[in-house]
Amino acid sequence: MAVSIGMTWHAKSDAGQKRPVNEDNFLLPDSTGISYGSCPGALFAVADGLGGHAGGKIASRMACDLLMDFYRSKLCREEKPLPAESLLEALEKSFYDIDTKIRNQSRTNKACENMGTTLSVLLIAGRQVLVAHVGDSRIYRLRGKELVQLTVDHNFVQEMIAEGEVLPSEAAHHPLRNMLTRTVGTEEPLHGAFTCLGIIEPGDCFLLCSDGLYSMISDTEILDALITCHGPARSVDRLLALALSNGGQDNITVIVVQV
Repeated sequence: MAVSIGMTWHAKSDAGQKRPVNEDNFLLPDSTGISYGSCPGALFAVADGLGGHAGGKIASRMACDLLMDFYRSKLCREEKPLPAESLLEALEKSFYDIDTKIRNQSRTNKACENMGTTLSVLLIAGRQVLVAHVGDSRIYRLRGKELVQLTVDHNFVQEMIAEGEVLPSEAAHHPLRNMLTRTVGTEEPLHGAFTCLGIIEPGDCFLLCSDGLYSMISDTEILDALITCHGPARSVDRLLALALSNGGQDNITVIVVQV
């Protein structure tokens, strides 16, 4: 467990019941030993690797490492704090650089052919919360007793829902639910990341997770765990246990941040 000004957080990742290798990776503020005195807030990320055991794990680790490199070399060296809109723009631009570097690695290393990753990023800076996202990992916000998904899944099913071809209630079991339309690092260059900007209220709680969590448990179960477990560590343990007991078909990564 780590503690920052006004925040606590906790994270765990598990290979699941059916996967021999965990291709997920995650990023926490305390994983680098950075002092956030000169940096804009606290950075969290979840990356779910694609493209086989070796490539997927490499891609998700590269995404997290490159994201932290960008954060330390660019945002933490600003003489004056950037406005939230400029921070969000810089964060979005970093996705294109990460996309290019992972794709180049894939081309030069045969073991990494066609690798890629999802990438969901939460940056809390003062009272601002910034989200940048590609793929189907998710970020949720719990405010009071209302759970809201802040990200939009980049897959064919979500596009069909937007076009009225599929009902939201059908998405969880649709055969195309795992076919992504945007990823970081694959042969198709990235065409835009989802971003959003908001204001934090006291008591807000954020959940970052790979699809191995929400594909195994319902939003109602997520809501109940976040409300009743009283703290990030217990919430993470409860969510992970639920996903594993329901089958644990995929790698599962969970980060809970409590403001």
